[in-house]
Parts: sequence; C-alpha cells; structure tokens
Amino acid sequence: MNDGTPRQDEEAAARKEDADFHPVPAVGNSVRLMRALAAGREPMTLTEVARSAAVPMATALKILRTLAMEGLVLHRAAEKTYQLGAGIVQLARAVPALDADAMLRERMTGIATRFDCLTALWQITRTRVILRERALADRPLRLDMQVTQRMPVYLGAVGRAVAAARAVPRASLEAKFDELRWEVPIPFERYWAEVAEAGRRGYAVDAGHLYKGVHAVASVAAEAPGEPVAAISAIALSGTMDADRLAELGTALREACRAAEQGANGTGH
Repeated sequence: MNDGTPRQDEEAAARKEDADFHPVPAVGNSVRLMRALAAGREPMTLTEVARSAAVPMATALKILRTLAMEGLVLHRAAEKTYQLGAGIVQLARAVPALDADAMLRERMTGIATRFDCLTALWQITRTRVILRERALADRPLRLDMQVTQRMPVYLGAVGRAVAAARAVPRASLEAKFDELRWEVPIPFERYWAEVAEAGRRGYAVDAGHLYKGVHAVASVAAEAPGEPVAAISAIALSGTMDADRLAELGTALREACRAAEQGANGTGH
C-alpha cells in the first residue's frame, strides 16, 4: 500500500533513478577532451590535451581519432596536433534559441541546492511581477511560495532590481512608493539607495522588509537595455546567511541572468 502523495512518489522515484545512474566513462572523457581543446584555443599535442583533460593517453588517442572521423576534432597529422573541428560549429548552429525564462529555469534548482534556499522565477510586466516557477532546496524544513503569486513591480528585492534595470527616475519611483506594502516599513531614502546599489552590483537585496524574518536577493534578465523581462530571486530565513554568503548568492543570480540574456540573444555561442 502506498501512503505517499503523487508528488512524494515522483520525488522518491527521481531520487532512486539518480542513485541507480552511472555516467558512461567514454562520454565523460570525450566531453573533457573537447573542453580541453576549447580552453587551449591553439592546436594541442596528444600529450597536452590528455594531460589537460586528465584522461589516460591511450584512451585520449582512441577518442580523439573517433571524434576526428566524425568531424568534431581536426587532426593535423604533420604537426601531430588536435583542435576542434567544423562539426562543432554545425552542432552549435542546430541548438534552438532559448528564451530567458527557459535558461533561468535550468539554473534554479542548482542555485537552490547550492545555497540551501528557495529560488523563484518571475515574469515582469509593466506594473506587476508574476511568479511562474520555484525550486526548493532538498531539506525537511523549507520556505515555499504559491505559483501565480503577483506583486507590484517595484516591491521587494525583485522590485529594486527592476527599478535599477529600468533606470526609473527618482521622482517617478517616489510617486509609486506609497502604494508599496511592506511588513517592516522602509524609508524611501533607504529604498532609493538600495535601488542605486542594485544598479551597481547587478542584484538587489531585501533584508526582511517585504516579509519579516526573510532575506531575498534578486537579479533580472533583459531583452534590451532598460527592458527586463524575467527575474530570478532567492529567499532564505534571516540569519541563515552572512553578508559574504549573500553577496555570493547575488553574484550567482546575476551571472545566471547574464547567461540567460546572452543565450536568448544568440550571443552565447
């Protein structure tokens, strides 16, 4: 008899599948060799690429010869060197364009796990931000949010990041500030200073003002300068992260958003 909920059953099945999974060594070695060639930029000898990729010489030789037959690696026999081949470019061109939302989704769970927090993906409209998805850290006690939650666009950490990305004039932002509701009130002067700080750092922090006892960090991905379309935020209980850890989290969110922008604009290849 199964007493678990469907979600619990799915999570248990996923954990069992992960536990039973064993990576294919040849595939892992192939990827490491190609990454070593990419990092080297110049043609490399067998010894150089094998050492860089930490792959045994005999194994590296067999893999590189196979990749050369498939056009993914170029072997210059006269110089006894290897480099990435034109086949890599052809594969890269076949990768479908991803929107910012899709690319941020790929990173949410990793950030939630790495920083032991809740991450949330937001759609940004002219006046609201809408929660589209969230990822939870795998722990017994954790925060959660209701998907489809909506907030005023300039509220919280996400709101500060949006205001900074849009470069909203002070007078315009101050006129909207009275409409924002905080569990722990914040003076406009401090809010304005934190918007400016978000512009400099590429991420914003709400230190327990939107929700008492909760810290939030957020960054935004833009379609074009001044036009943020998506945001990713991370939420944790106050006191669970020191200033350095919050800064590290903010940097991770900012980098995720920059990668999403580059991928969505086709500049990531």
